[in-house]
Amino acid sequence: MNSSATAWSLRGRLLTASIIVVAFFIILTGIALDRAFGRSVIALNQERLQARIYMLIGAAEMDNISTLKMPTTLPESELSNPGSGAYAAISSIDAGLLWQSESSLAMNITYPDAGTPGVPVAGDWPNATGQLLTLSYPVIWELAPGVETTLIFSVAQDRVGMNAEVTAFRNTLLAWLGGAGLLLLLLQVTVLIWSMAPVRRVADEVRQIQAGEKEHLSDGYPQELRPLTDNLNEFINSRQVRLRRYRESLADLAHSLKTPLAILRTGAASESAHAQKQDIQAQIEIMDKTIEYQLQRAATSGRSPLGAAIDVNETAMRVLLSLQKLYQEKQLELDMNIAPGTKFMGDPGDLAEMLGNLGDNACKWAESRVRIQASNKHGSPAHKTLALVVEDDGPGIPRDLRNDVLKRGVRTDSRTPGQGIGLAVVREMVEDVYKGSLEIDRGELGGTRIQIMV
Repeated sequence: MNSSATAWSLRGRLLTASIIVVAFFIILTGIALDRAFGRSVIALNQERLQARIYMLIGAAEMDNISTLKMPTTLPESELSNPGSGAYAAISSIDAGLLWQSESSLAMNITYPDAGTPGVPVAGDWPNATGQLLTLSYPVIWELAPGVETTLIFSVAQDRVGMNAEVTAFRNTLLAWLGGAGLLLLLLQVTVLIWSMAPVRRVADEVRQIQAGEKEHLSDGYPQELRPLTDNLNEFINSRQVRLRRYRESLADLAHSLKTPLAILRTGAASESAHAQKQDIQAQIEIMDKTIEYQLQRAATSGRSPLGAAIDVNETAMRVLLSLQKLYQEKQLELDMNIAPGTKFMGDPGDLAEMLGNLGDNACKWAESRVRIQASNKHGSPAHKTLALVVEDDGPGIPRDLRNDVLKRGVRTDSRTPGQGIGLAVVREMVEDVYKGSLEIDRGELGGTRIQIMV
């Protein structure tokens, strides 16, 4: 199965992630708020129970024979109404239960065991309606000077009201958090649509380029997409330049072959065999030179923005080995000085072509020594500039002929074999394809020194 057919879109991924994050946040927030509110309700009711105990302590009276007296009517009427949900009792460690509220007469409530006097003990007790929140508070009661007893004041409160408060809070919380979650999702979708607009714009412009409606991606993209759009534009430009070079080379080749072919046809009709042979040989050389030049020119790849940097040392070593075999009879001293880590931002075939043509030209004219040097100059690591220098100890190129040797088919000396296209190909590669520079001068070895910057 094609993986691209099952891959999620960026919009789908971001939307799914947003839903998961919002839902997770809403759930955690809801749980935290619900627990916090539940604890606050319990704490508030425990404070109420504590206040009720203080009320009972203030209302209780005991005589010297340990008889507890409570008023007929208490400040809190709930304690006088059966089934009100509010209950109270007073007991003694020595005598047991001394008093209980009228609201708890028909109930047998179990209160928490008393502990240290003055320290309240909270607990829960199940009943028919749900659960009671209980609180016991032991107090040392002085009956007479030097005579004390421990009274336990216990109160309870039905949880029905507390549960109703918690339920109402949960319903409100659910409504608000649900609304907030939907609002957050809508905002996330809006932000997603706005954020993904540049990506959709890139896709639309690429489709327009494929359809021939545009030639380049437009400007104005966000900083994060600039490396992508700039490299795509460079890649598109590179492809367009290469296609244009192919077309121009084929057109030039066809045009250049017209005249030699016409001469060949004329020579074929000529009666002079000797003249015919000389003309045919001359035109064959012209055609061969033209074809080789145009093919090398058309094969130049150029700089690719998406390509990896090429190790110059590896390519130079291969070229050096080829030159040593080709010029073995001259017994030349071939020196190579490549700085460690030197890179070329371009096609490896182009680098080999430039090194090969410059090295071949130097070996042809050298007396005994050829030197090749390379290093990276200027530029950032992503766009290093290659400085390549090839020099020999030959006679050198006169200053007035340095521009001419860079033209196709021009040779300054016929004593060495060649067709005069090597330096022309290098010049076109450097200047036209890579937008670099080529300089010819006299080097330290005494002969020609050619430096290119690409």
